[in-house]
Amino acid sequence: MLPPPVERRAVETPPPSESRVSLDFGFDDEGPGGSAPAHEPEPAPAALDDFDVMSATPKTPAPAPTPAAVSLDDFDFSGPGGGGSTGDPFADFSAPEPVKAPSAVSVEETQPLSFDDAFPGASDTQPVTAPADDVFDDAVTTPLTPAVSPAPAELPPGVHFQQRFTAAEAGKQPANWQGSYDFAKLTVTTENPRPGSEASLRFEKKSGQGSAFFTCHFPDAKGRVGVEFDLCCLSKNQYLLGIYFEHNENFRQSVHTVMHKSGETITLRLQGKSSPYDFGKWVHVKFRIDLNTGTVDGQVDGVPVAVNVPLLSMTEQSLPPSINTISIRDTLASEGVFMLDNLTVYKA
Repeated sequence: MLPPPVERRAVETPPPSESRVSLDFGFDDEGPGGSAPAHEPEPAPAALDDFDVMSATPKTPAPAPTPAAVSLDDFDFSGPGGGGSTGDPFADFSAPEPVKAPSAVSVEETQPLSFDDAFPGASDTQPVTAPADDVFDDAVTTPLTPAVSPAPAELPPGVHFQQRFTAAEAGKQPANWQGSYDFAKLTVTTENPRPGSEASLRFEKKSGQGSAFFTCHFPDAKGRVGVEFDLCCLSKNQYLLGIYFEHNENFRQSVHTVMHKSGETITLRLQGKSSPYDFGKWVHVKFRIDLNTGTVDGQVDGVPVAVNVPLLSMTEQSLPPSINTISIRDTLASEGVFMLDNLTVYKA
């Protein structure tokens, strides 16, 4: 007897699994916050820990948890790794972060450091190259908004500031002048006074170890301003040394007299205009300043030196609203000795 015929059945072949990872984030066409993912994740391939090493039979894996729906709340928008600060879950974190707007800073933070502040002690051991004219490095200056020193009592009408030194204590720095240095001093002296006086204010710096900056503040002088003082220079080298009448310690908004030495010749430079000078001679310097037009006239012993010259430096664009500061300025390498007396600022 023949065996019964074998029943042939069609074998269903399961669809091949995808070998590529889908990049679909599961959002509908409406963008983030749409529907949940459209397919179940495929199981991961079996690892060595999934086998019973004694029987070499695969362990029965625990059922995978059902994935939760994805929503916009699942993304961290606080920074890199979660969409960045832009709130974009697809942000490219390889790109540089956007530049933030600078925060507000104080006046002191915006100001340039002096050489000595930035490099303490460097001026003691390194050679210094300083300008030899009345233009000097910005780093030497630290413009501030100063507190106004109290005005002397019983000033004549129209006078904003006046200081003579006959009644001041010799050998001491006047209380209304700020600045203190080991290598420079500003003191009252009775030596070599101007005719008719008994004392003067003496600046002395005999070693170029750093920059010295002495200031005196007084109430605002506005509009048309007159400035007068007596000056006697005993010695100096070729580097900057001068006296400035200015607004808020800003030398770019100043009227200045610089003692300038070239070879064996010394001159006084008023707003850049030269007048002959001899060491040890007392002279009277006088300025007329018009803050409305930004012009200056200056003279030495009654002889015109600067006539209708600009008040502002080439880099300054705004006229000062007032004159309220006297400053003595130099550079790191400056050396010199000079005296001042009869300082007066008044309404012209």
